[in-house]
Amino acid sequence: MKRKCLAVGIILLFVGTCIIPAIAQDIEKSSSPTSRGNWLYVGGSGPGNYTRIQDAINASSDGDTVFVYNGTYYENVVVDKSINLIGEDKNITIIDGNGSRDVILLTRFSEGVTINGFTIQNSGTPGFLGGISIQNAGYNIIYGNIITKNWNGIIIYYSDGNIISENVITDNDDGIQIIRSSSNNITGNVIKKNVGDIEIDDSHLNKVVKNLITGQVLIYGLCNNNIISKNNLEGTVSFQLEPGGINIWYNNYWKKPRFLPKPIFGVWMLGEDLQIWIPWFQFDWNPAKEPYDIGGLR
Repeated sequence: MKRKCLAVGIILLFVGTCIIPAIAQDIEKSSSPTSRGNWLYVGGSGPGNYTRIQDAINASSDGDTVFVYNGTYYENVVVDKSINLIGEDKNITIIDGNGSRDVILLTRFSEGVTINGFTIQNSGTPGFLGGISIQNAGYNIIYGNIITKNWNGIIIYYSDGNIISENVITDNDDGIQIIRSSSNNITGNVIKKNVGDIEIDDSHLNKVVKNLITGQVLIYGLCNNNIISKNNLEGTVSFQLEPGGINIWYNNYWKKPRFLPKPIFGVWMLGEDLQIWIPWFQFDWNPAKEPYDIGGLR
């Protein structure tokens, strides 16, 4: 009897060792995350490829990725949903606005968009038109693009929480304009050869950190607590024009090593009707003594 019980016990133990791993494997599979969204392709060959970027965007849904193969696409693209728009190679995947309207427009329906891997050029002029225009749209990521020969390289208008990172923004009228927008992060970009590199107007709590900026930084309107820090500022002029706002400049490299605080000159307009201009200034109290590594971007 004892032998029979022992034999039965061994059999049950063997069966258990087979079943438990199988159950555990099924639980692991069911708990693993599934990939989010579909991929749509533009400019490739074969079925399911689109010839126009806008057609692929129109066919996409929130969470999808639109992947664009190398080539030049003469389009004015409107992104009105939360998608990823990815180019194959930023040097030779070109979206050209053909001198009309915004090249890429993000609307209030496009929160959480990622745009990466393009040359974006030739917007319409003048006004609030740009290579990338973010209007009433928050928490988007624009990184790793070349943005050139537009009226505004990037314009952020009534939009909060966007990230502009590791782009080359060059040969535009204005490189980046931030208008009535808050908590945007401008980091790791090369911003050069624009008429105005960065303009911040009636905006608060934006961060401009660790960029190469060769020209002018202009802060005007009622702006408070914008942070300009750890940038390589190679331009001869960087100034403020504001009616009373306080912004924070610190640890920037001002074209050469500095051992004393760097004054930042500007004017304060006392009353729009009076048009009285009062000279004033702020300080970068602790300027950097050597330039920062901006990731090798030029």
